[in-house]
Amino acid sequence: MLTARVRADIDANLSNHAESRMPGDATSVLLLHLARNRLIVEQLTLPEIFTEQEVRDLVAAAVERALPATSCPPALAGVPAPGPGR
Repeated sequence: MLTARVRADIDANLSNHAESRMPGDATSVLLLHLARNRLIVEQLTLPEIFTEQEVRDLVAAAVERALPATSCPPALAGVPAPGPGR
């Protein structure tokens, strides 16, 4: 049951991404999904393995590698990434 629910969420994310015409492809969406989930597991099970700055840097690197800045639409270029409390 959980597998079906998670698969439905992934399919919805892929569909929404395709319809929104945001940069990146389906593989980019899946890579970011996997990276985010792994980071959540790390933070829940080993919260001190990465510093807050390392987490920020790793998230930024994952996004940049999945969605290079050259693929960013002009409307989003220069928009700061959300940080704590935003």
